[in-house]
Amino acid sequence: MWKIWLRQSKTSEATRVRLYNCYVLPILLHNCGTWALTQGDLISLERFHCQQLCRIIGVVYPATISNDKSEPASISLTTQSLAVIRHILRHPAGIPAYRYMDYKEDKWRGRQRLALPTVLDADLQTLSSGHRLRNTPDLYMLRLCAQDKQAWKEHLG
Repeated sequence: MWKIWLRQSKTSEATRVRLYNCYVLPILLHNCGTWALTQGDLISLERFHCQQLCRIIGVVYPATISNDKSEPASISLTTQSLAVIRHILRHPAGIPAYRYMDYKEDKWRGRQRLALPTVLDADLQTLSSGHRLRNTPDLYMLRLCAQDKQAWKEHLG
């Protein structure tokens, strides 16, 4: 594999990008649906992803490339987190992951702790479905929607 990266004259740019998307990106984003990233962490992940793509293509500092054709890593994170929540909601309500989604922590001093339910609520806000994940009735409505695969795809993509 290293020969492909080091000998850029022997392989085409499209082949190197395709290999990156097949072999490197899944490892970079493994279990990303369970991550609770801050905005700064998300920017760092995007920057690292673009840096690796530039390194593979062979673009050095003064030259720039547009990222219109590349999919941002944040889209993969959102789709994976929605897949995780659907997977959790299709199981019985007694499993630990479902109980964690319904758990209300005590108030802390300082900034609010970032947890997976708050990240999922933010992801749901970006969609046009109108669903939220703030309290138990919201979780119940999402659970009903997750039982029907067609309705889930219509509302939440």
